[in-house]
Order: sequence, then structure tokens, then C-alpha cells
Amino acid sequence: MDIEFQSIRDAIELAEDTGTSAKRATETLVEIKQLSKTVEEIPAPEIKLAASELLAQVASIQVANATLIRRLSVLAASLAASKTKQSDFDRYELWNTPAGSLMYRLKEGHDMGEPEHFICPNCMANKRKSFLQGNNTKICSGCETVFTVEPLKHPSAINRVVN
Repeated sequence: MDIEFQSIRDAIELAEDTGTSAKRATETLVEIKQLSKTVEEIPAPEIKLAASELLAQVASIQVANATLIRRLSVLAASLAASKTKQSDFDRYELWNTPAGSLMYRLKEGHDMGEPEHFICPNCMANKRKSFLQGNNTKICSGCETVFTVEPLKHPSAINRVVN
């Protein structure tokens, strides 16, 4: 899973909204403190209204924070998956076959118990790991591109026309 920059922008906007809500809650709290100093002069309904506004703002902040935490967790998981995929791709090196095809093969000492195998460079460029199947001619299991490993023994055979 790749990290989408829109998700990062959404998380930043949510954090900004949370900050704005927190600022409004603080302003309401200051208002309530000022009202409480002169409580004899202020009617009770105004104090109740200010307290209700504060509670609504605090609830809004809590919801925004929970959403922000969830989105940041998704981003963290996405980043971890991306790093894992990249470290897997780092085990491969681009290899030019004797026939002149380019494909990825495991670097020496990076097999982790796996059999020798090859990865399609086209798919790898698209952040997919597709295995090449076959012997002298290998076909990508993802995009079906054909790769030649060994040169043809009789290149003139290509030029023959069959009637």
C-alpha cells in the first residue's frame, strides 16, 4: 500500500481544525471564568449557555482527535508497508542477460532460502513484484512481457520463412 499525499493533507487539515476547536474552547473557558467573577450580575441562563458551548467544543475536539489518531495510524501502517516493500526490492539488482534482456535477479547472499528467480523490470517500476516464468524464454506473470535469457543458437533461424 502506497502512501497517498491526499491522506497526509487530510490529516494536516484535521490537525488544524482540532487546533482551531481547542482555541475556541479556551476562549469560551476564559469567558466562563470572567462570568464566574461576576456571577451575581450575570443571569444563570448565560452561564449555562457558555458551559454548553464549551462542552460541545470539547466533544468536537475529542472526535477530531480520534479521527486524527485513526488517520495517522493508517498512514503509519502504509509507511511501514512501503518500507517493507522497498527493502524487499532492494534485495534485487538489474541484470543484463546474455541475450541482452534486462531483468531483476536476487543479489548474491540475499536469497533468504528462496530458489533462484527473476523479477520483471516493468512491473517493478510500477511497484509490483511479478515473477518471470520459463527457461530460455521467460514470461512475466504480471504484464506478460517476454524476456530472452540465452541467445539463440541459430540466429539465422529467425529469418527463415515457412510456406
